[in-house]
Amino acid sequence: MNTLKPFLCLLFILSASFYAQNKLIAQNEITETETKELPVFLDFYASSRGFGAQAIYKRALASSNRLGVFSMNMFHATWKNTGNYDREALSQTYLTFDIVKGFSANIGYHFSSIDRMRPSFSLMYAYRSTDWFIMLMPRVDISENPNVEGLALLQYTPQFTKNWRFYIRAELLASRNFALKEHTRTFGMFFLGLRRGDFTFGPFANWDMYGKYKEEYFGAGGFLQILLH
Repeated sequence: MNTLKPFLCLLFILSASFYAQNKLIAQNEITETETKELPVFLDFYASSRGFGAQAIYKRALASSNRLGVFSMNMFHATWKNTGNYDREALSQTYLTFDIVKGFSANIGYHFSSIDRMRPSFSLMYAYRSTDWFIMLMPRVDISENPNVEGLALLQYTPQFTKNWRFYIRAELLASRNFALKEHTRTFGMFFLGLRRGDFTFGPFANWDMYGKYKEEYFGAGGFLQILLH
């Protein structure tokens, strides 16, 4: 039964994503381009705890209607060396296969400073409209002592003048080792700013939790985002 738990969690999250998709489709039209092709998100941020950067990339392969590539990479470091999670890198890249519009099954790798590199399987729901970008991605390691992880990115950018938009974004991750029944990693990143063209800036806050003892750290500062097309 323990070996089935990670996959039951993935199935539950996917079912919830289908429900969310039905609600969103009733309000906004989803196009193939909006779900398969995204600009590259480059985030640079600094807070009271440290500094970091993140890049998110999603593209369809030119030779296929269903295959694509998704990559998400981030790094952050503290201002001072304390001996407690001062440097961290997270990276995951997948070959994606579209199941239905907005949904894909993905196979690739996941790297973290804690568990190093592991093969990984994930499911993804991605929705994009003029004002919204939503991405939900549960995943599981294909290895001994697998981590099961859920990632959610919610972004809202309503326009308030001809050239300016508000920018509101929450990015949440939670990971747990099912074999050891231990917490692995949780974080929340929160952005509030203004967007003009391909540039966004404003205040930023982050919350991090590490390991089985759930050590918590907080930070607040600012960010700059650049979109590459």
